[in-house]
Amino acid sequence: MATGTTKSRRKAVPSKNETAVLTKSARRCPLCFHLDGDLKQKVGQIAHLDGDPTHGAEDNLAWMCMPHHSEYDSRTSQHKNYTLAEVKELRSRLCEAIARGERGAVPGRLLLIPGVPTKSEKRDAREDDRYLFSTDTEVGSAIKMMAWASAWGKWFSAQLLANQDRPIDKEGVDRQVMQIAASLVTDAAMDGKLEVRGRRPDSVSYEVIPREAWRLIALVMRPDLRSLWRAAVIPRGVPVSWDDGKLDTQPPSRVVHIFEYDSLIIDSRQFEELWPKKDQATDEERERLLQTAEHKGVVDHGIIVGLRE
Repeated sequence: MATGTTKSRRKAVPSKNETAVLTKSARRCPLCFHLDGDLKQKVGQIAHLDGDPTHGAEDNLAWMCMPHHSEYDSRTSQHKNYTLAEVKELRSRLCEAIARGERGAVPGRLLLIPGVPTKSEKRDAREDDRYLFSTDTEVGSAIKMMAWASAWGKWFSAQLLANQDRPIDKEGVDRQVMQIAASLVTDAAMDGKLEVRGRRPDSVSYEVIPREAWRLIALVMRPDLRSLWRAAVIPRGVPVSWDDGKLDTQPPSRVVHIFEYDSLIIDSRQFEELWPKKDQATDEERERLLQTAEHKGVVDHGIIVGLRE
């Protein structure tokens, strides 16, 4: 499992290239368009398609929704990931559709019987309640999406904003919510509520990490230039140090094999049952906190808008 950063420095995308990407895509995701015919505007990010955060050429950029950006950047071997050429082709098709003036749903998706949803629309309704789309998800990607898209994650971010007396940016919010999210996932694994599986470098199969092991280890989220945040395992109860982005602390002998895993995954459905995308009471409290943050006037309005979506 990757645990640190690369040596490349993230560079700001040139303004003209950023504007071109946002304008041509109209903030629609090429993978949503290809897979589901979805032409709705998405909360997302500009992805560097070759994985190089210093390569800001327009041809190397695409607007993606958060889930698909996370999935595209992941290195899991559980399934064949999207290729660079594939996404570029899908981006071209999306931009052509936008240029034709298409928006919302793809033309032709009609209700055959008034008031009765089609199978596709039933599936879309279920998808609207999810933020993890694979059967199994890499644990770092799951924690990242939990922080950004779950009812709990948005509530926690709103709470941070409501309690701010000085400006804070999105990166500052993420630093705090990511670590608390990782701690909650660790606690769930230790309590037996969440099953985490690891894969040894010389194996193709995954094995369950016993709940007792989580009394000796914990998950943390580390900044990553390619995917923004990546999960790492650390030993509990000892000072932790990092050497060039890699853990430089000797783990207990009883769990040393866990630190050799090259991938950790969770069951997406089990994960989302613990931290669902929607929860009425939590969402109502989030709105109250966001209103408090707005009245204080010290928080970037764009962050508040993102937490309301």
